Amino acid sequence: MNLRSISASVCVITAALLSSSVSAQAATFNITQTNTAAPAFPARGNTILNSVRMQDGTVLDDFIFVNQARLNSATSGVFTATGDNATGGVRSGTATTPASNANILANLSTNNLNHNVDTNTGSLSFDIFFSRAVNDYSSAQDALSELLIFERGQNSAVRVQALIGTFSNPLTTGSSIVLTSTGTNPQQRVTNPAGSISYSLDMTRGNPAENLASQPLGYWELDLNRLGTSQLTGLRLTTAGITGDNGPDLKVVAVQTPAPPATLGLVVLAALGAGSAFKRKLKNNPSLLNQLFSK
Repeated sequence: MNLRSISASVCVITAALLSSSVSAQAATFNITQTNTAAPAFPARGNTILNSVRMQDGTVLDDFIFVNQARLNSATSGVFTATGDNATGGVRSGTATTPASNANILANLSTNNLNHNVDTNTGSLSFDIFFSRAVNDYSSAQDALSELLIFERGQNSAVRVQALIGTFSNPLTTGSSIVLTSTGTNPQQRVTNPAGSISYSLDMTRGNPAENLASQPLGYWELDLNRLGTSQLTGLRLTTAGITGDNGPDLKVVAVQTPAPPATLGLVVLAALGAGSAFKRKLKNNPSLLNQLFSK
């Protein structure tokens, strides 16, 4: 086995590993949905996000929540909404007076998916910043997405732009992407790992209160690579000029994905080491490892 064959084997093995992870099934969620006031209607109660099972089977629970929020502009209603019987959160806003930044933050900063920001169709822009930086340790798109964007109704669209810097001085970075309910970047339905539960939310928005019908809960999972960056501190969410805007009802949560295991190279070497010819070459020429990984 010559060096060229070894390098080719590494490429084949690595490509197979990456391909198998990215092509796996969509994420699923460990969610506790309870309604003590009306147990027969769980969609009206607290909907607590506990963990997410990513496409490759990795279970993550190191969530990074929003801790700053600012409505930049809106040409239609911006409300905060909570489940009919959910605890905590805020209901505020009217068709002409948008919810305050403080109330938007109150609903985006929890792990209760039955707290969200509810909007009407129209031009909308708001910035959110997370409690700490969100990092992507893989330079390519992979099965471990760092952003989970939930949308009640599974019927709208939103443009997402990465931000760096600070809340008082936000800077755009990378490129924006439009997430839609169908098509190129479609929403998925939020389900439990067993696939036996597809979650819905039944909410009330605004002040005075406006009761909303129960709707399915969808989500987009977004790898930072698709935003053209490996790190962000916040997001800018907008709807101006995009097709499919029906007033997204949003909840955004980041999740810290793990750094690639340091043992990956050893796993590859173990597979290659099955060839006795490679073992002999390595014994006679210890610098071969440096040659291999410098290519």
